Amino acid sequence: MRVQQPAGWHGDKRRVTWLRFLSLGFGLSLERDSRSLEDTITMPSMRYFFNRFKAGLCTAILALNCSLSVAASDCQGEGTRLQVLGSGGPELDDGRASSSYLVWRRGRAVLLVDAGSGSSVAFDRSGALLEDLSAILLTHLHTDHAVDLPAYVKGGYFSERDKALLVLGPSGNQLMPSTRQYVEALLGEQGAFRYLSDHTRPMEQGFWIDVRDVDIDERELWRMDTGNDIQLSALGVDHGPVAAVAWRVEVGSCTLVFGGDTTNARGNLERLARGADILIAHVGIADDTTGPATRLFATPRVIGEIAQRAGVGTLVLSHFMNRSQRDTEALVASVRNEFKGRVIAARDMSFVE
Repeated sequence: MRVQQPAGWHGDKRRVTWLRFLSLGFGLSLERDSRSLEDTITMPSMRYFFNRFKAGLCTAILALNCSLSVAASDCQGEGTRLQVLGSGGPELDDGRASSSYLVWRRGRAVLLVDAGSGSSVAFDRSGALLEDLSAILLTHLHTDHAVDLPAYVKGGYFSERDKALLVLGPSGNQLMPSTRQYVEALLGEQGAFRYLSDHTRPMEQGFWIDVRDVDIDERELWRMDTGNDIQLSALGVDHGPVAAVAWRVEVGSCTLVFGGDTTNARGNLERLARGADILIAHVGIADDTTGPATRLFATPRVIGEIAQRAGVGTLVLSHFMNRSQRDTEALVASVRNEFKGRVIAARDMSFVE
């Protein structure tokens, strides 16, 4: 299986790179040759006008190069930003909210990825509106990724949203329920919060959640077009015995990949992340961690290797736990030994673009 990049992606990137190279080369040549020409001009008035002309041309070249630098970042050009609502895991003493992310486009929050504990409070602080969301995406159903979902459903009752909200998450296995089963157990007619069950059924008008399972098949890519210039893809990933998926989100020409918790044992995160502008990877362990946790998470060094081979632009490290954040500088250095792009250690409420 090969994940196809957006049409024209590679060509656009190469054209931008060559245009920047040519503009800089022309500017350097202009500076060198103009000095020789300036030496031949003896009249002060002519030299004044020549220098004004040269300054204007150099300014134009600099502006072109700066505009191309912005164009080289598809996310900036699309007005797309990633906001980290929660950068922690399931611990109560890590100083972080659990995993959750917002994708913003042109001033509106359009996607929520994971809904770990504390994320609903951070959602409020962010200024996001539930009525602007196209979907909620879940990578898996551990509490530190999904436990706040009922809070969003209850909060939706008080919002101005008057239509369905997609909730997409993994199908189940012997250990974990499917996303639909999870929601039914929480919000169904016999669920823990059964008083919210009306919001799990279709309404002609009003807020309800349209819950769909995403196949955790590790060979076939699951796809959906939300109709809002947002393309979603998902692929099953290895998180020990837990049913889990990673998400590839294409907002216009900006591509973000949310790896969730995974060891990348079968290489699926690398395959899904090829050519992404931003990869969010979870560092739940350190390089020297031993024991069962190594069957749930990739090490920082491996994450760096994945990002380098996938050719991503920016790598965001998140899902810090006490065992991985005891020496964040060393962890980031380990990643940078393998990955030569931009590396960012996530903080709650921070933005990446």
